[in-house]
Amino acid sequence: MRGQPYELSQPDGGSCLWSHEGHEVLYVTRGSPPPFVIYEWDDSVEMVFSIFNMKGDTMDHPTGFCITFEPNEEKLKGVVMSHAPGIVWPSDGGPITLLVVLGPAFNQQNIEVCISDTRAKVTIAKANARSIRLPIVRRINGD
Repeated sequence: MRGQPYELSQPDGGSCLWSHEGHEVLYVTRGSPPPFVIYEWDDSVEMVFSIFNMKGDTMDHPTGFCITFEPNEEKLKGVVMSHAPGIVWPSDGGPITLLVVLGPAFNQQNIEVCISDTRAKVTIAKANARSIRLPIVRRINGD
């Protein structure tokens, strides 16, 4: 169900959701984010978004990259009831958009994005990680 745009608190049109080592990393710039969790490991950070009735995609951004989510119309055709508390779609019908800003704590060349039918998982290597090697973007089916 579409509603009012997510209340944005930053003058640049984005609201910071998470910071790391004093640098803002994850912003919502359109709509509200789907449910997510962020894990921090010794060599990386992992963000996992629940997108069971959505399609996800990524695009480059000068400061990192964007993740977009939009309704998966094919999956929604058969839905008789759905409960997604807190998700607010942009009023213009566009996608929910998250911006990931890659600050100095992260290796900007060592990022993995896996998008399936039910989740989007982003793994970003820390700048000081020596043993981790991730592909840039990979799409998987199923989950």
